[in-house]
Amino acid sequence: VEHNIEGLTYDQKGKRLFLAVKDKDLVSNDGKGVYAFDLTAKKLTKTPVYIISSPDALQQKGKKKKGLRPSAIGVHPLSNETYIVDGPKSQLLLLDQAGKLKELIVLGSQFAKPEGITFDKAGRMFISNERGKKSAANIVEVSLK
Repeated sequence: VEHNIEGLTYDQKGKRLFLAVKDKDLVSNDGKGVYAFDLTAKKLTKTPVYIISSPDALQQKGKKKKGLRPSAIGVHPLSNETYIVDGPKSQLLLLDQAGKLKELIVLGSQFAKPEGITFDKAGRMFISNERGKKSAANIVEVSLK
């Protein structure tokens, strides 16, 4: 079985990699899982570390009913909260340390096709965009406050 995993990031606290499945989830029909690859044991978890199942995160009014489609994932270096970019819907999900949806942010018009997320050591967030029909690819520093 093939799975489209677009999101990959390092979880420093857990010394593992987080993987976010964009299309059909490996085990859940009700949400999208975030899986972990244990770097010490060199094994992928069979069950998700987190399952994002909030209706608000999975569906957005006026958009095709494909649900959440993660294109990138990042762990904030200071708060250890997980951020997930849903490129097709141009939205950003913030999960607390337990993986519970804390906030859903609809990104503005400067995000044509958000496909990447990263943080610097100070905790500043950057989101990258693919080239859109009317815009060039770019990297935008994002402040949520």
